[in-house]
Amino acid sequence: MAAQENHDSVVRYLLAHGANQSLANEDGFTPLAVALQAFNSSFLRAARAGNLEKVLDYLRGSIDVNISNINGLNALHLASKEGHAHVVTELLKRGANVNAATNKGNTSLHIASLGGQEEVVKILVENGANVN
Repeated sequence: MAAQENHDSVVRYLLAHGANQSLANEDGFTPLAVALQAFNSSFLRAARAGNLEKVLDYLRGSIDVNISNINGLNALHLASKEGHAHVVTELLKRGANVNAATNKGNTSLHIASLGGQEEVVKILVENGANVN
C-alpha cells in the first residue's frame, strides 16, 4: 500500500524493519512491482501535463523513455496529444521512439494529427515519424 501511494519514507522504514518484500497483493504484485508501476505512472503524468522539469528529473534517473502504460501509451504519445512541443522535443532528444505504436496501432504522429497539434506534427515529422 505504501509503495502504491508513493510513500517513499514509509517504504524505506518498512524495509529497514524487515518487511517481507516478496509478499504479493491481491492482484499478485510485489511491493517492488507496485512501486515501479507508480513511478512509471508519475513519469507519464508529468509528460501529459507538460511538466518538462519533472520529465527531465525522471530522465536523469534510470527510467526508460519509452515506458508505456497498459494501453501502450508512452510519454511521447501523451505529450503529443496535449501539444506539449517542448516535452516532445526533449523526449525525442533522449531517444523516444518516434514511431512507437499504442495497443490500437496509433503513433504519436497519428495522435498529434487527430488532436490538431500542428507544431508537434512538424516536430515529429522532422524527427523521422513515418507519414504513411
